[in-house]
Amino acid sequence: MRSISVAEGVMTVGLAPNAVAMTARGPGDADAPSSSDGVPTKLLENQQPHLLDKEQKIARLVGVRPVRVTDPDFLRYVNNGSIKWVVTAEGELLIVPHTWRATEISHAVASGGRPVLAAGEAEIAAHGTLRMGVAIKPHSGHYLFEAPAAISARALEIGRRAFSQAGIVFP
Repeated sequence: MRSISVAEGVMTVGLAPNAVAMTARGPGDADAPSSSDGVPTKLLENQQPHLLDKEQKIARLVGVRPVRVTDPDFLRYVNNGSIKWVVTAEGELLIVPHTWRATEISHAVASGGRPVLAAGEAEIAAHGTLRMGVAIKPHSGHYLFEAPAAISARALEIGRRAFSQAGIVFP
């Protein structure tokens, strides 16, 4: 994506070359996320389980809960900055805002502290029913802290696929 502008209720998105071709390929397989090389994906464990109760309490106090892309709060979260995302062991994509009311929300809040297939952060442009990925990365202090590059790359692949299945494509 090269640019985004909103004027008089109309969002205009300037795309990079080949972006339309990438989107036209479709959202990919309907199966749960897996790696392209056919190797089973290992679940990532919460590396800071001792913080979960406190993190969940703080999230409740500021009014944050994990949401799906189809949830009305999805737009509220993505329109207020970066988000944190997880793909659960069942292949479900859940998000929370990165920061809400000056409080950082952890990936463990999104997953309920359970193991995940992938985790990361993203920026999404959304207006009405139009949603487009701006940036995505595999970053999580709870699930990918000091993870080898191959594990992070696989998490990114799984995240991209989950967002694509929800109709959100990243450049």
